[in-house]
Amino acid sequence: MSSNTYKFAASVIRRSDAKRGSIKSLVFNSTCAQKKKIYALVCETLKNRSLLQEVLDDSKLSSMEPKLTPSLALVLLYDFLLGKGICCGGPLKRMIHKHKTNLKETFLEISSREISAPVATITPASTLPRYVRINSLKMNDKEAIERFTHLGYTYREPSDKVMRRRKCDGTLSMTFHSDFDLPNVLVFPPGTDVTKTDLYTKGTIFLQDKASCIPAYVLDPPPGSIVIDACAAPGNKTTHLSAITRDKGQIFAFDHDAKRLEALKNMVHKSGATCVKVQLADFLKINPMDYKTVEYILLDPSCSGSGITNRDDHLTTHTTQDSRQKRLRSLSAFQYKILCHALKFPNVRRVVYSTCSIYPEENELVIQAALKKNKDFKLVGFMPQWKQRGLPIFKEAELCLRASPEINHTSGFFVAKIERIP
Repeated sequence: MSSNTYKFAASVIRRSDAKRGSIKSLVFNSTCAQKKKIYALVCETLKNRSLLQEVLDDSKLSSMEPKLTPSLALVLLYDFLLGKGICCGGPLKRMIHKHKTNLKETFLEISSREISAPVATITPASTLPRYVRINSLKMNDKEAIERFTHLGYTYREPSDKVMRRRKCDGTLSMTFHSDFDLPNVLVFPPGTDVTKTDLYTKGTIFLQDKASCIPAYVLDPPPGSIVIDACAAPGNKTTHLSAITRDKGQIFAFDHDAKRLEALKNMVHKSGATCVKVQLADFLKINPMDYKTVEYILLDPSCSGSGITNRDDHLTTHTTQDSRQKRLRSLSAFQYKILCHALKFPNVRRVVYSTCSIYPEENELVIQAALKKNKDFKLVGFMPQWKQRGLPIFKEAELCLRASPEINHTSGFFVAKIERIP
């Protein structure tokens, strides 16, 4: 688009504000070229107007660039922050890019404050269901249900209305049911202790939050696949991957922390998996060309942990706004770097990125930036029955998945499925 196209889009917004015609008529009755693109640009700008106006006000852009009219500034901010980037050269692009650091930081701060902060009042962990993942290398769902029944628990079918509403109170303390969304996951009332059963001590079951089970389920590598779990410790997702592949193929499980690596080794041994090769290594230092056969990568990098329900998160409670934002920027930069590194593996077909964070800086904005750089990859939708999706920060963000205690009865979580474009 040219500078004149942006100016025309801005004029459409001004005229529609003044009730001089509908947006559609103002665009399609004009002689301007690229009418469909202009119409989409105007509609998306207006759709995100509240957020963009806050960025405009807080960044003081209008006072620094008085030649920018308010409507033109909004259109340019939309394309710069939420669209494909400023698509013209000349003065307009220079005016925006001169302040790009300030604009991006202001946008991140407002996004976090307005979108994430309300979610940070998290349901206590003690009120969430107890999720148990069945290790299908040792036992199938039917056998696990029978074992728990023998232990005195009462199984209720997933269609049972009481359990579907998650009314896991004291009167249902010995009941359980299969999860509605994921295979090999059983749901017990809050606080249920299964750690003293031989099912747990022998690695037949693992305690794993439902949301944490989603990444491996979505990666879904078929038996015989070559897989990388990039940040593997303590091993819940690694052992889940080994079960999904039926312990056939190869899973390279990396972690750079020696103590965490021991926990990973113990969990892999406990699970009975033999296809996992545990390595003490920093995934960022792994040469992709040394792993040309890898087609699937699970990436669950270090994050703020702001979605963990039993964590007194320093990012939300103990630090100033400035220090929190600094920490988030650091995490986001690392997450972007490691995701781009995963996309460099020459034959990788699918990458699943996940965090236990509620912040868009660590989630949607990381995905948006990585895909902008890696044009041969795209977001892919999954689990269409899941209602809570990615925040609409960019067009495809709703293909991602979010989980929260209030809506999904899990820890706060984010998952994105990225695939190479054929």
